[in-house]
Amino acid sequence: MNLRAGFAFLACVVLATGCSVLHPRNPLPATSVGKADLPGYSGIRDWGDHFSPVLQRSVEAALRTEAIQATGTVQKPIQYLSLSGGGMNGSFGAGLLCGWSEHGSRPEFDFVTGISAGALLAPFAFLGPDQDAALREIHANLRPADLFRRKGVLRILRDDSALDTAPLRQLLKRYITADFVAAVSREHARGRRLWIGTANLDARRPVIWDMGAIAATGRADAAELFLQVMMASSAVPGAFPPVYFSVEADGTLYDEMHVDGGVGRQAFAYGPVLHLDEIRRSLGELWRDRPAELYIVRNGDLGSHYDPVRPKALPIVMNSLRALTHHQAEGDFYRMFVYAGRDRCRYSLTGIPQQYQRRSQKDFDAGEMKRLFQLGERMGRKGGYWVHAPWEELSLPPDEASESATR
Repeated sequence: MNLRAGFAFLACVVLATGCSVLHPRNPLPATSVGKADLPGYSGIRDWGDHFSPVLQRSVEAALRTEAIQATGTVQKPIQYLSLSGGGMNGSFGAGLLCGWSEHGSRPEFDFVTGISAGALLAPFAFLGPDQDAALREIHANLRPADLFRRKGVLRILRDDSALDTAPLRQLLKRYITADFVAAVSREHARGRRLWIGTANLDARRPVIWDMGAIAATGRADAAELFLQVMMASSAVPGAFPPVYFSVEADGTLYDEMHVDGGVGRQAFAYGPVLHLDEIRRSLGELWRDRPAELYIVRNGDLGSHYDPVRPKALPIVMNSLRALTHHQAEGDFYRMFVYAGRDRCRYSLTGIPQQYQRRSQKDFDAGEMKRLFQLGERMGRKGGYWVHAPWEELSLPPDEASESATR
């Protein structure tokens, strides 16, 4: 049973059973939504669907810090990197980052955002090419057993997911250490920002976590919270377990359920949460018209594919979900294109080209993930695989298309 089939099966059994659950909850009451903080933390997150004074102040402080540290009159562009969701296609993004480093044109990004599969890449991308070895170790030879274990049917009937992601947590813990989080904190102090998106399923709203702000607290449990946010952002609903965050409101402890940020959007940069023009006007004259560049890595297909669907309930449902997320991504990128134009930001998008031929449609197929990593690495190493329209099919040169089909 593959991941999608398991998810559909889980949905059926949940509807058919009234078994007690393994994770009793004390959910945050509706009257306290938006007022709760994680114990010991403040100013580390906010809603991702409206203007955020918390994130506005964070970015204003970041740009002021960069302006103070800058020397001379040459303005380095503000450079954004957005890493999208995409499940197993995250291996493509990992390969692209490694190849981009080898090409020598990969910027040091001022802002890095990640969601779902992109959330598992974003911290490594934020810390730069020095972390490419870790990306390669994790993604070049990734296997399903490195990500999850299957649960028994009886446990699925009572539990909150079909799969156990303890292997993924253990894999990430090898890298998300206290030293790693301290390195994120140092970059945050330099005026750089790392954001990861989750979905608060109780509120049905996106949440943006300021990962550098978490790191900068210096708390002993900062690395654990950092890891929790990454796990939450990649928690495919029903398949992977949600993450329950303990929060405090009016002196009482409650919990919030967070899942895959892709529930709300497939990618994000800053969108409605910031008023960049206000921030620019508050800076010195030299910095008000500072150029900006937005790079988006779509961990998925940019082109559409024709694939006749078998007349069975499960294939119809799953192909409908694929179409839904594909067009959701298209809408997200159009929205990002509009905001980029508003803020005089050059827009560049890349993803899996239309000519790439998959050899397996199974979720998290080890061979396919390796091929995706190699494809991204070759594209990054050669450079130039970017489009500057909000959503446009990306083509490979004939020789590269032939190589992708035969490898």
